[in-house]
Amino acid sequence: MKCCYKLRQVIEIQEKTETLDANGARSFTWSTKFKTRAEVRALRGSERFQSDRLENPVSYKMITRFKNVSHSDRVLYKGRIFNIIHIIDIDEMRRFLELHLDTGVAS
Repeated sequence: MKCCYKLRQVIEIQEKTETLDANGARSFTWSTKFKTRAEVRALRGSERFQSDRLENPVSYKMITRFKNVSHSDRVLYKGRIFNIIHIIDIDEMRRFLELHLDTGVAS
């Protein structure tokens, strides 16, 4: 079990919030839930042709201290948006989380 990670990069966990305009119409925006430090690693990349365009999704792994993160959240890192695919409590002691992410379009 690794106990010391290199939490050098700052990431931002964002959550989707619903707002109502003056006419009562719903709109969704992303707002910052919290900022934290993480160890960031690119795992793999690929190319695919979908809907008449070339996409280059990249998978990442980010390790951070245990905080309230859910699959409906997203990560903002260096101006790029990442979808959360998996959340793993590394040692099941609520100390560190391993987030598996991809760079696809957020839902």
